[in-house]
Amino acid sequence: MDDWFTPLPRFAHYALLLGLFGITAFRLIGLRRFNDLPDLRRPLLIGALAAPVATVGLMLASIAAMMGQPILSLEWATIDAMLFATDMGWAFLARLALLVAALAAVLSSRPATSIVALCYALALATLPWGGHAAATEGGIGLVHRLNDALHLLAAGLWIGAIGSFLYLAVRAHRVPQGVNPASLIDAMHRFAPYGLFLVGTVAVTGAINAELIFGLRSTIRVAQDGYGQMLLLKIALVGLMLGCAAFNAQRARRWARSTVGETDLLKAIRISLAAELVLAALVIASVAILGMLMPVE
Repeated sequence: MDDWFTPLPRFAHYALLLGLFGITAFRLIGLRRFNDLPDLRRPLLIGALAAPVATVGLMLASIAAMMGQPILSLEWATIDAMLFATDMGWAFLARLALLVAALAAVLSSRPATSIVALCYALALATLPWGGHAAATEGGIGLVHRLNDALHLLAAGLWIGAIGSFLYLAVRAHRVPQGVNPASLIDAMHRFAPYGLFLVGTVAVTGAINAELIFGLRSTIRVAQDGYGQMLLLKIALVGLMLGCAAFNAQRARRWARSTVGETDLLKAIRISLAAELVLAALVIASVAILGMLMPVE
């Protein structure tokens, strides 16, 4: 792959959509009973403003890559044909409309978290219409796209949980009166079973994606090319994330049994969550590169 610029807008696009959906959905679902939620309006507004810009940038970069031209050399006729004559183009238009709707909801005087989360969920679900799943035709192709959408939604909610808990853990350390540490640890303990469900969903849908793209029986052969090696790296990174999640769950259980102090627990959890979020960023980077590769036939 000669052009290493193209993965950058892909990374920014995926990170923004996964993060915005994950944080808003987790705030609505996972932290519904949490009474000490900080105001995330400013970071949410920044992300909501950046998301439409990132999706336009990715679409132009994708068209330029397919045409073999620099972005600045693209003509409107080419862009128009790609937008209105391809599934990828229509998916982009739908995604852009949803991101603008989400931005309008965020800018409203009393933003409804449920509406914002729904817009980002639907925007995230449009991504498979422009990725590897888009190459699968017929009814199986629809199944592939829907499965990939479920994969992204589960991953986004998982990442949203990590980011939210890390933000709250840091605040509980710096401003104890702003976030009750006991409430935070209890929320993490209660979320653990749902986290396992999300991880299971990511694993199962990921395996189905692999079967539909190259066939699991061809794993050894595929692992010998660039696509397979990048996929193995992604799986290894997800495995490390699971290790961090298991550590946090085990620590929360020990706290629930009063076998570990609150201060020591929060310090260990902050470090583990920070590592898990860095690993999540590396996973997204691997996905950005994987989208530009295909397994060798």
